[in-house]
Amino acid sequence: MTLGSQEFKNIAFGCANSNSDGFPQSSGLVGLGRGPLSLTSQLGFKKFSHCFASLDLKKKSPMLFGSLVSINASAATGSTQSTPLVQNKEFPSFYYLSLLGITVGTTKLNIPSSTFALKSDGGSGTIIDSGTTLTYLQPKAYNIVRKAFVSQTKLHVADGSTTGFDLCFKATSNTTFGVPKLILHFQGADLDLPESNYFIHDKDSGLLCSTIMPSFDSAIIGNMLQQNFFVIYDIAKNILSFAPTQCEKL
Repeated sequence: MTLGSQEFKNIAFGCANSNSDGFPQSSGLVGLGRGPLSLTSQLGFKKFSHCFASLDLKKKSPMLFGSLVSINASAATGSTQSTPLVQNKEFPSFYYLSLLGITVGTTKLNIPSSTFALKSDGGSGTIIDSGTTLTYLQPKAYNIVRKAFVSQTKLHVADGSTTGFDLCFKATSNTTFGVPKLILHFQGADLDLPESNYFIHDKDSGLLCSTIMPSFDSAIIGNMLQQNFFVIYDIAKNILSFAPTQCEKL
């Protein structure tokens, strides 16, 4: 494998004839986890980053490895924040974070931080994952977040069962959505999200749907929630950093 001008030998990768991940247009996944077969592990990099451009822009989303990892100040639209990466011995390849709370609108919701915490048996916890599209919250937390969006949004709740989403509102293309803010509070960092990261508008159906869904166990911060943020994984220091960034300008 060659990246730029650097050649890497003895790289293991696989090819599948039948993919059942629900995304038939995808040709595969680039493994970025901590496991020995991930791309980052095989290449020996202790730091990598990605910046996902908005889906509707159809622009390239850059990835950087090793010494190339740095935030372009000219493209950044806000300050850089950092939070510790938490390791789970039961599932060592995943990147866990300490999610402490959630704010919807101007209200910090009454969700105990223990709801998101990693359990002693390795269950639950909060994972950040570039390979998962939607964001998932533990049922108890999700129900509180859903109720907050419904009570603070002036649009009418609509049946979104045909879309695969749980919470949808009826919204024409001429509507100013007025969806309340969403902020995720991590240890030492607050992820203040733009509306387009957690709601998606289908102009054909006129539905505005939340990209947050209930999970069975762990919370997962998916890639749609990470749009237009420069995200750095510093594996050596066990730190995740992020900054709001115009990814298409990198």
